[in-house]
Amino acid sequence: MQITPLHRYSGRLDFLFDVLKDTPVTLLDVGNLGDGTSTNLTIKNYVEEKKGTYFGLDSNAELTKRLNLPNQLVGDLHKTDIDSDKFDVIYGGEIIEHTWTPGDMIAECFRILKPGGKLILDTPNPYSLNSILRYLFKSQDSMGDVRKLVYEEAKDNFKSITDKGADLKQPQHKIFFTPAMMKQLLETHGFKLVHLGFTQKPHSIIQKFLMFLFPQCGNHLCVVGEKSTLDEIYSDL
Repeated sequence: MQITPLHRYSGRLDFLFDVLKDTPVTLLDVGNLGDGTSTNLTIKNYVEEKKGTYFGLDSNAELTKRLNLPNQLVGDLHKTDIDSDKFDVIYGGEIIEHTWTPGDMIAECFRILKPGGKLILDTPNPYSLNSILRYLFKSQDSMGDVRKLVYEEAKDNFKSITDKGADLKQPQHKIFFTPAMMKQLLETHGFKLVHLGFTQKPHSIIQKFLMFLFPQCGNHLCVVGEKSTLDEIYSDL
């Protein structure tokens, strides 16, 4: 898979706003509450300034109730109660790497997006400069997981499996996506890859120079998929 053209962004919001531009849209922001101090208000204000409508979706029912935000939904993107063909855009910032079943998540996005709607995703880049250097010089291969939290989640999972036979659903990182993996995931679930880029936040002059030479080593992989027909997706065959 050849990546052309290559888009560079200073951060994830820079990527999102570049894709949205000035178009008024009905947007669903997935996992938008975070710990209650996330950037969801920045995105909400941007969408509403452009005369669009902002919706949030988060699985944290307690936080949702406490914040009492308008158009804030409680749910899991793997399967929602949202009507089909509802949104122009779905934005998932750093969510796709937190599930063992990303295909289910993408399929649900296909269902609730309008025809021609856009799925905007960003995710940690396994080819990032920091990840490569950490692996080469420290023999460490981690994308930011906190081992103590993984341990706590493992305890919860073993208990839930014993008690209820539940599936594993941990919020720590699960799967990391290369451009080719992301392209295949989108295409096999009804989306045409229409935009690809990387965020770049160098912490030194040397990093800035290396990222200039190798923009594919940015911090995040950023993609946009457009809800399409199979003939549109595979028109190159």
